[in-house]
This record gives sequence, structure tokens and C-alpha cells, in this order.
Amino acid sequence: MSLSPQKSQTWGKINPPVFFVSAFIIICVVAIAAIFPQRSEILLKALQAQLFENASWFYILAVALILLTVAYLGLSRFGEIKLGPDHSQPQFSYLWGRLRIR
Repeated sequence: MSLSPQKSQTWGKINPPVFFVSAFIIICVVAIAAIFPQRSEILLKALQAQLFENASWFYILAVALILLTVAYLGLSRFGEIKLGPDHSQPQFSYLWGRLRIR
């Protein structure tokens, strides 16, 4: 039994050890949470409290670094790089982006 070209191309893009181990872990966590909902709620609330208490500085730092990196890339010479062919024109103007933020 051979795989069709579409299936082999799809599986060629997936790293099987990473995919199957991750899928197994996710399925186990969801199954345990479904079987023991009260204990899962207690555990997840405690985990959330610990993260808020001890790692909120990391979250704020990560967001600040991402915003600074995006601002640097946008305002530096890298902001002029086209994300398409050299002859292409933007499909939308900056006004479209401004209206989306409103």
C-alpha cells in the first residue's frame, strides 16, 4: 500500500516525533482534566496564581521587547523591504490599517 502524493507531501512537512509526542501529551492532559474536573480546577487555579505572582514581569518584558523590535524594524531601513515582487503595488493604503484600529 503506497501513499498518494498529497499524503506523502503532507507527512513530509510534519516532524513525526514532535507531532506524536505533543499530541499524546495534549490528549493525556485533556483526558485527565475531563476525568477529574474538580482536582483539575484546583490545580489549574493554583498554577494560574503562581504564574501571575511570579512570572507577570516576564510577560510584561516579553511584550515590551516584541513592541520595541517591531518599532525598530518598521522605522529602520528594514521597514522599506517589500513583501512581494519588486513591481507590485500595495493592495490597500495605510488608511485601511488606520480604519481597522478605530
